[in-house]
Amino acid sequence: MMLRTIAITSSVALFLLAGLVSTAVAGSDLKGKWTTEEREGVRKGESDHGLGEDGFTGEKGDEGWSLTISEVNGRSFVGEWCSSKRCEGFVGVINAQDMLLAADEDGYFIGTRLDDGLELCYLEAGEDLQIADCHMMKMADE
Repeated sequence: MMLRTIAITSSVALFLLAGLVSTAVAGSDLKGKWTTEEREGVRKGESDHGLGEDGFTGEKGDEGWSLTISEVNGRSFVGEWCSSKRCEGFVGVINAQDMLLAADEDGYFIGTRLDDGLELCYLEAGEDLQIADCHMMKMADE
């Protein structure tokens, strides 16, 4: 009976420890600067990032968009979302399905970690501006 109790207690302790370790490293691979390699979406209205005319977007190459994640604490992170014109504060979490959910000062992000990068989609719904845009991002070489 004593051995069975020890075995069960040890198993539970290992399970809990594994969960803590998993949570501790959940966002650690996100820390750093990510740059857009490709972007596609649609926009209607005037943006304070100087995005140009309404319509569909579909561009390859670094257009100056970047995400810098400066702080990670378990599944939560903090950083900056920047265009070539301006930067905004950025906060986020990683949910149980390993998706990134985040916000800046005027919109929301939904992201997915990929083997070779990150897909980060942005949504903004306002009276004067609506955006649905996805960025394929890579970790910048610094």
